[in-house]
Amino acid sequence: MKNFIIVFILVFFISHYKLYNYKRSSGLIKSKNSNQFQIESSQNFDYTNCQIDSKFYIYDTTKQLKSKIKANVINTSFSLVDSPIDVCFLIVILDQSPSNQILSDLFDFLILYSNNNFIFVSYFNQETKIDLRNFLLNTFSDDKIKILITKSFFASFDQINYFYNINFGLIDHIDPTEDLKFTLNRLNKVSIITETNFENSNVFKNSKFVVIPNKLKFLIESIKFGCIPVIDDLEINLPLSDLIAWDELVIKVPSNANNFLEILDTMSKNDIEKRQIKARMIYKAYFKTQTEQIKTILTVLLNKVKVSLKSFDFFEYTELEPEFISKEIVTIANSNKNIYSLKNNFSQSNYILWNKIYYPFNLAPSNPFVELNYEPNEQFTILFLTFNRELNVVDSIGIYFNKLDLLNSIIIVWNSLDTEPNWQLWSKYSEYFEQNRLKIIKFSKNSLNNRFLPIDLIKTDAVFSLDDDLYFEPWQIMLNFQVWKKNRDRLVGIPARRHVIMKDGSLQYKLSFDTQYSMVLTGAAFYHKFYQYYYSYIMDKRIFDLVDELMNGEDVSFNFMISHLTCKGPIKVTKQTILKCLYCYRKENRTGISLDKNHQTKRNIVLNKLVDYYGYNPLLYSSIVIDRIEDVFRKKNLIVNRTFESLISSIQNNSTKLF
Repeated sequence: MKNFIIVFILVFFISHYKLYNYKRSSGLIKSKNSNQFQIESSQNFDYTNCQIDSKFYIYDTTKQLKSKIKANVINTSFSLVDSPIDVCFLIVILDQSPSNQILSDLFDFLILYSNNNFIFVSYFNQETKIDLRNFLLNTFSDDKIKILITKSFFASFDQINYFYNINFGLIDHIDPTEDLKFTLNRLNKVSIITETNFENSNVFKNSKFVVIPNKLKFLIESIKFGCIPVIDDLEINLPLSDLIAWDELVIKVPSNANNFLEILDTMSKNDIEKRQIKARMIYKAYFKTQTEQIKTILTVLLNKVKVSLKSFDFFEYTELEPEFISKEIVTIANSNKNIYSLKNNFSQSNYILWNKIYYPFNLAPSNPFVELNYEPNEQFTILFLTFNRELNVVDSIGIYFNKLDLLNSIIIVWNSLDTEPNWQLWSKYSEYFEQNRLKIIKFSKNSLNNRFLPIDLIKTDAVFSLDDDLYFEPWQIMLNFQVWKKNRDRLVGIPARRHVIMKDGSLQYKLSFDTQYSMVLTGAAFYHKFYQYYYSYIMDKRIFDLVDELMNGEDVSFNFMISHLTCKGPIKVTKQTILKCLYCYRKENRTGISLDKNHQTKRNIVLNKLVDYYGYNPLLYSSIVIDRIEDVFRKKNLIVNRTFESLISSIQNNSTKLF
């Protein structure tokens, strides 16, 4: 009898433990430890068809989405396919009031593919708010369907914080064709938005702050126009609040607060403008069209189930193979390339991806915004952009290879598409070609944008961009590198320029500076390779096209982009203001883009177009110049490696030259 009781207790315990485990893993019971709960919840997930480049199929019950999304844009990050077979997720798009016929067809579809992973995405409807999960559970009586629904994901607004819920959905009232011109300057500081004036876009356009009700459509319309929403609800559940840093944008006040205007009056102009810019950036990145909305939902989904996102693609190029190296050596060298592949995305900060870069949909190998302890022997890559100046490059690279101990490789972007290198000139560098440390590549067209295209040959975070008609002493390059390592998110270089604001508000480009500069040209500058990905894939494509149209302005555009992302100016290193061309006696060096009689005009056009595209001018003035210290007690020309903050302190103590 005793043994029977023990067996009965064990069977009872095991069966109930299994039931409890099932309920918890299916989301019916939450774990007290939220992190533990998320890990256990994902065990219900079938990873069979979910890897990098996972496929997704959209089952659209509304029959509207296909005409509203750009599948080619979504496919840069995810793979939408026309068949529901062997996909990572089946995406079911539902209106919040589906008809009986739609539900009947949906039932058949769910039964047919019940073994797949599902996510149900709802259109936002201001008039109707329902719990879509409970609605479907109450609609379908089939147990198989109920289990499927229980372990499926749901994406809709106003969701409770729950592993299988994504507090985000589709918004059907946004006009995807609208290209709103964003500006920071507004006539009114504060406007109160109600149902009465909601449709009046001028109220939003002319306001910096808008006091809005706790309704989603008011929030979206506010950030669409770059307004700062003021909401009288401290507990409001904002979309994706665990990923989007709404506190850096939205002002929340108590519902009975009568002094919120006094709170707004205490905010600085800089803080207000940062919030305005952030509002517009968040809107464009995640809300603007249903294309961005689908990408946002799928990104959150893959993060939840711990499936890596796609890396950015490298740009394709043609490698020019030296005639003096055998095909066998080239084949072996190329097979030994250590091409960097991003294994997962969990080491990258979600805060940075969602709130600094505003692009979590694809991943770069690294970014400059993470504070890490870097190797003292970190290396860098020199990237030349050359057009008909072969002799200049050949003469200088030998010195760089011999004198720069931390030089990893030199990559030469050959923009002279109709010519080939004179391989006799290059034969003295055969060892560097064989070591994969020297490469000459050609893209499909002659473009100044080629300077910033991401390629698999760059193995270092640091890139030193160099024009083909300039030469700098190795100590100058090394000093720039030391400064850059302590300021990895900034553009650090030698040639500095500035902009001036004219009486009519337009900008003009100035070749020289007296005490201040706002740009460092990429003809001789260090930058983090992440910016290649941002420039090529995330930056407004109109800028890319403008550079090609004018054959000018890629360096100005690069400065705008970095200042926009960092709210910091560049850093000039060395007092040198006039860039000497050591080879200007050569005929091919007597022409160039900067010698074009329309060069200044084109630069002005680029500056003002960029202000128009960004909606404001992000360039910041600086008067700091970092140069080497002549230490008379030990030896001259001692390059001191210290943090940027220490250098600033030295400048204040007059131990470092300020020009």
